[in-house]
Amino acid sequence: MKVYRLLFELSVVKSSLAPSSATSRSMSQLPGSDITPEVEMGCGSAVAQQAANWARDHPVAAIATVGVAGGLTIVAAPMLVVAPVLGAFGFSSGGVVAGSIAAGIQSAIGNVAAGSGFATLTSAGMGGYGTVVAAGAAQGAGVATAVFSGVGAWFGGRK
Repeated sequence: MKVYRLLFELSVVKSSLAPSSATSRSMSQLPGSDITPEVEMGCGSAVAQQAANWARDHPVAAIATVGVAGGLTIVAAPMLVVAPVLGAFGFSSGGVVAGSIAAGIQSAIGNVAAGSGFATLTSAGMGGYGTVVAAGAAQGAGVATAVFSGVGAWFGGRK
């Protein structure tokens, strides 16, 4: 329910940035509340509305579809996930970023041993040998996500 409300709020913000003639809203069918955003924004809106209706009618299949698609995307292009995550923790192309989580961990470790997990993550952030290791780990997680999403849909969708 919170996700639907957040999506509605984001669509309201987006519509406030668009010209007033481009968007109209009707609030009547959000699950768990009395509001549902319906947006008319051009040629793709009918397809988007059909997808939203299908997802509302088949929530397990919708979640599984997102999980499988996300997992397979990570398998195909792991650095789309690895690079931002490494950057968020403070592993950059110039090494460990001062004041980051990685810097705090490095100060707790002291001397970093070559080949350790921290050294591998630092190397991945800098585009070295660790990139292959991090990408492989992300691909493994992507496969697991896709498989578990598919299996979950198979067993979760049965009644």
